[in-house]
Amino acid sequence: MTGMQTSPTSLPGPGFKATMLRCRLCWRIGISIFAAIFLVEAAVLIFSAARFESDRLNEIENRGRSWITTITRVHNNVLDAAAIDAASRELPQLSKILGLALYDAGGAFIGGFGERPSLTPHQIEADSPTYRFRSDDGRHYQVIWHPDWLGAPFIAVARLDATQVAPELTAYIWRVFGIAALLTVVVTMAVLIVLGIFVLVPIVRLRQQLVAAGENPNRPEAYVIETDQDDEMGEVTRAFNGMVRHLARGIAEIRAHEEALEDANDKLETRVQERTQELVEVNKLLRQEAANRQKAEQEVSSMSELPGANPEPVLRIDEGGLVEYANEAADLLLRRWSIAIGDALPGAMIDVAADVRRSGQPALLEETVDERTFVLSLQPSETNQVHIFGRDVTANKEAEERVQRLANHDLLTGLANRNLFKDRIDTFLGQKKRSHDMAAIHLVNLDNFRNLNATLGIKMGDCILQETAEVLGGCIRGTDTIARVGNDEFAIIQSNPNDAHGAATLAQKLIDTIGAGISVDGQAINMTASVGIALLPDDGNDPNQLIRNADLALGEARAEGTGNYRFFVKDMNDEILKRRRIETDMALALERSEFVLHYQPKISLATDTVAGVEVLIRWQHPEQGFMSPVDFIPVAEQTGQIVAIGSWVLHEACRQVKAWQDEGLAPVKVAVNLSAVQFGEDGLPELVQSCLDETGLDPKYLELEITESVIMDDVASTTEILNRLSGLGLSLSIDDFGTGYSSLSYLEQFPVDRIKIDKSFVDGIGMGAGSEAITKAVVTLGHSLGMEVTAEGVETEAQVTHLQSIDCDEIQGYYYSKPLPVDEFPDAVRRFQANR
Repeated sequence: MTGMQTSPTSLPGPGFKATMLRCRLCWRIGISIFAAIFLVEAAVLIFSAARFESDRLNEIENRGRSWITTITRVHNNVLDAAAIDAASRELPQLSKILGLALYDAGGAFIGGFGERPSLTPHQIEADSPTYRFRSDDGRHYQVIWHPDWLGAPFIAVARLDATQVAPELTAYIWRVFGIAALLTVVVTMAVLIVLGIFVLVPIVRLRQQLVAAGENPNRPEAYVIETDQDDEMGEVTRAFNGMVRHLARGIAEIRAHEEALEDANDKLETRVQERTQELVEVNKLLRQEAANRQKAEQEVSSMSELPGANPEPVLRIDEGGLVEYANEAADLLLRRWSIAIGDALPGAMIDVAADVRRSGQPALLEETVDERTFVLSLQPSETNQVHIFGRDVTANKEAEERVQRLANHDLLTGLANRNLFKDRIDTFLGQKKRSHDMAAIHLVNLDNFRNLNATLGIKMGDCILQETAEVLGGCIRGTDTIARVGNDEFAIIQSNPNDAHGAATLAQKLIDTIGAGISVDGQAINMTASVGIALLPDDGNDPNQLIRNADLALGEARAEGTGNYRFFVKDMNDEILKRRRIETDMALALERSEFVLHYQPKISLATDTVAGVEVLIRWQHPEQGFMSPVDFIPVAEQTGQIVAIGSWVLHEACRQVKAWQDEGLAPVKVAVNLSAVQFGEDGLPELVQSCLDETGLDPKYLELEITESVIMDDVASTTEILNRLSGLGLSLSIDDFGTGYSSLSYLEQFPVDRIKIDKSFVDGIGMGAGSEAITKAVVTLGHSLGMEVTAEGVETEAQVTHLQSIDCDEIQGYYYSKPLPVDEFPDAVRRFQANR
């Protein structure tokens, strides 16, 4: 294969002849080329055949006229019937004259011979010096020569022999047809051979490599095709190589992620097993405790017979509440109560003992001594005494507390979990009903934590969450509550913020603290956070509603970018539902052809003519009618649907302007806005080139508008993309100039042809010197950099006058025309030009 070798894996290809014969594309190209050449040659053949026939008839006519001219000169322009008859006997065969009639200048017949032709007065008086017509069967050709054509005072009508013209024409056609057919076959075969060598064989090789790479997806790098071709096939091959290498890197990354996931899964499985084992142990403890309690109750009497040997506390109380007996294990309780044998029980204990004695029913009490917990069982006796049997349940209490903690706290950070957080909200709600104080729910989300987790690994991600929990905890007071309620979400109950300003202050503190960065194992981690705030009780009267409303506010904050906070407002839920409805409907709008384009003329102030047009999108919603771009473009940008919509706008604008040009409308340049999302998409220059190729629009009639903030986002990448776009032959302009933060040093480096003054500055013209000075400065700056300047949003005559005075190049706005539907734009342009 020319200029192409495979490395390191080489696949054999089929023979060239067999490949050509099986190539459906080659057959289509060959038939198309053959048909195209044949049609061209057929058209040429038709023209040349008509020319050949005309030439042969002219030749016959010239021979006949030459003979008649000779006869008139011989007789000095004096002829009669006898002279004509005598001359006919000497008529040469080559003259092809079958018959002749001679008339004087007035149309009177003089004489003739042979197959006498007919002549009408109208034909004699014809202005043309000659008159010709051919018989229906093509055998005769009648010619009338007037005096001016003969150079003699006669009108001659001759019938000429044309029988040989048709056979000669047929022979000529077959001869030319054979040459044309042979030439067509040769050219077609030559083109196919060239295509086969430079296109088909590389494509077949590329297809084989693709199939082989697909059959062995684990080693795509083995099918890289080395090539030194500098044509489009070389570019396709290099693109294929890039794709293969990208796939190889992707597979390597996937394998690494799979290994990380397996490791994380093993760790998670270990954690689950540990937690399960803890729960099993706790469950055993609880069951054992229940069994022990039952056993204790059954052995009360036996323990009372052998109290000294019992390791648990045993006491006997008399009718007056005095301690008659206490074993050694009960010393802890006596010290706790600060009494000795013979002393009375504490007041509360005496009352319980009296109730047991009076009712004859046992009672249970719990007593904590030196971090040990005892359950005391007070049992009545037949001797009117009360026996107290104690049992150490410290281990059981710790197990219960552990179970309670597992149920209400996050294992990773130790913070309260969602369940406990909701319980705390319930508590606050109960308190606020009595005190009428305010509280605030803060929902904190770590922006782009998923990317950090994927990049740094799950272990590092866990460490980041633990450190984040600690730094957030340092931002709140002891009366506040912090919880982890999601993978990368924390929630805070701020008690008594006084007002919304106090809640906003804490939210900003949380954002600033996270934004300052955290350190994990000596590694600095840069993060940002977004916060949604719901106020209690104004924004809800139950935990679920408050958390949901805070989450809606968080969504609004994240929609504005990273590092923001937003309060919940009552109509926010309606706005969210409206946005989701727009998002859903917009996904079908392109398919249903609901988007339409309007066109706003741009007027040249120098020539007072339409110099261009800006295209603006509208949405003909089936239920809401026409929707302005401000209602759906932000949603499209947030969801990524702007890419498909923007591609359609670009293609449709190019197609429509080219259609207007084909219809005879004066060519105008069309300006199309590119969103930030579109500009950041890979393959933008290729998309633009594709639109130009498919529509046939000359690139000089296309202008792409990019906002000032977009081009300054990543200067190096922006410069590369702008240079590639400019290389296509189109124009570039900066929209909303003056509202961003352009550096003039960078602006000079960009291949920009035009800057557009933002409407906010144009609106101020005539209302103060500030806006007028700014517009003049922008025009001067643009011209000094070799750029043209357009003012948008022009609505008054005063604005037009000022912009003319500062030499602004173009203006657009309602002063001249609103954006027009596609069917109104051409007539509007013609009317405008006609009135100038």
